[in-house]
Amino acid sequence: MIAPVTESAALVVDPQLAAAVEVARQVLAEDVPVDAIGEHLEVVAEGELIATHLFACLNPGYIGWRWAVNVTRVPDSDVVTVNETVLLPGNGSLLSPQWLPWDERVEAGDLGVGDVLPTAPDDTRLVPGYTGVDQDDTEDDDLVPVLWELGLGRVRVLSVDGREEAATRWADGDNGPNSPIAKAASEQCSTCGFLVMMTGPLGRAFGLCANEFSPSDGKVVSLDHGCGAHSEAEPEPPPVVVVDLVVDDLSPDGLDTAELSDDELDATDEALVDSIEDEADLEVAVNQVEEIISELEVAEVIGEVDELAADNDIAAEPTDSDEETS
Repeated sequence: MIAPVTESAALVVDPQLAAAVEVARQVLAEDVPVDAIGEHLEVVAEGELIATHLFACLNPGYIGWRWAVNVTRVPDSDVVTVNETVLLPGNGSLLSPQWLPWDERVEAGDLGVGDVLPTAPDDTRLVPGYTGVDQDDTEDDDLVPVLWELGLGRVRVLSVDGREEAATRWADGDNGPNSPIAKAASEQCSTCGFLVMMTGPLGRAFGLCANEFSPSDGKVVSLDHGCGAHSEAEPEPPPVVVVDLVVDDLSPDGLDTAELSDDELDATDEALVDSIEDEADLEVAVNQVEEIISELEVAEVIGEVDELAADNDIAAEPTDSDEETS
């Protein structure tokens, strides 16, 4: 079976080169294992008297790749020779990611102990330190940070772009105003006693947290950030004790009379009347018992008074010995 031939309007595959399938396979077998070479896929014209035979790659690690064998011949000769063999990716083959320079691959958090990350001389986040870009030229006294510190003595300082990148990164991070903990907080960091103010232009919007119980301790926080460890946070009020609901399930008040017949309604009315009468009789009996108890208490008090009076009378009468003495 002859493999497909790929040609263009300007290039035509030489017939002798297209027929040299076995020649290409034998040379390829000298470089790679035979069991890694699959069927012949096609032959592609690369130029005048130059063609490439493509074979399927059976290596499990290179699914979709193809072995390419480039063949040629001189115009006055029928002998086909091989220029090179190479493994090329095909449609749907697994490829490695596009190569990136190291300075583009490094991400935040990649730097470890002992690592060195040089900063490019043309880093847009930095400018020479003598330009005064880090000085505060505002005329508003309310916005001038306390204890202003110039950036003298440093070769480079933050540029406007570097400041804006840092401010955006901090504001959009976990210590910014839109984090879940900040939205749940009742107070902001700007009114917290644990906030350490920053100098410089960034101090107008950010500070440092110094509360060891806060998840932002030792980190830069936006002034409109917040958490539950605010210095003026108040404790929650004690819970209100709620008495359990008591339901009278012995009374016929909870009956659904809409589904009762006339006889059942009459029986319910009689039961209700009896219940009311029983409650009235019970109330009368309770009143009677209370009256009897009161009468008994009064009689007991009167008895005690009589006994006390009798004792006093006995003590007041003169004895015979008293009369003889007198």
